[in-house]
Amino acid sequence: MIFESHPDLDVVERRYSTGDEEIDLIVKNNLSKPFWLGLSSPMFFVECKNWQKAVGAKELRDFELKIQNHRPLVRLGFFVAPGGFSRECITELHRTSRDEYAIVLLDMKAVKQFVEGRLSVPDWLEEKICQPV
Repeated sequence: MIFESHPDLDVVERRYSTGDEEIDLIVKNNLSKPFWLGLSSPMFFVECKNWQKAVGAKELRDFELKIQNHRPLVRLGFFVAPGGFSRECITELHRTSRDEYAIVLLDMKAVKQFVEGRLSVPDWLEEKICQPV
C-alpha cells in the first residue's frame, strides 16, 4: 500500500467508523520537510473507491465533510479512485480549493505513475498536492 511504504507515514486506523461516517484510512503524518509542516495537517485521511465508474461530486462532498468534521488535526485528504472522477467532481474540487484544507484526487494514471516512477512516497504526494486540477 502506498501510504504504508514510508516510515514517516503511519496508518493508525483502517475503516474507522464514528457511527455515522467511515474513514478508509487515517494516516499520521510524521514528515518533517518544511512543505509538509506548512500544511498543518498532523493527520490525513484517505478515501478509496475501487469502482469501475467515475466518482461523482456527491462522494467528494461526503469526503470533504469528513475532513471538516475532524479539523484542526486533519487538513489534507487523498481520494483514490481507479475509475477516475466525473467532470462534476472536478468542478466541486475547484470549489473546495478556497477552503482551509486540500483534497487531492488520485486516479489509476496517478497510481501507475507512482508505481513506475522513482519518487519517494512523500515526494510523489507533494507533487500531486502541488499539481493543478
